[in-house]
Amino acid sequence: MRLEPKKAQENVIEHPERIHADLFVQKMNRINEILREQMTLAQAYQEQFANVHRQHAPKYAINDMV
Repeated sequence: MRLEPKKAQENVIEHPERIHADLFVQKMNRINEILREQMTLAQAYQEQFANVHRQHAPKYAINDMV
């Protein structure tokens, strides 16, 4: 006689708390995804406008007076 682990029941009724928790996690993951997209977009705009007036650094050679 072999001892085997019990098989999970396929028609297990989920607890309402579990359903609400899963929905909450899905909602938070979606919000996190939207916020990451918005942050990336905001950083790109910031970089674009910050670089408008920037100039390339001057090239210095040995013995230049700085």
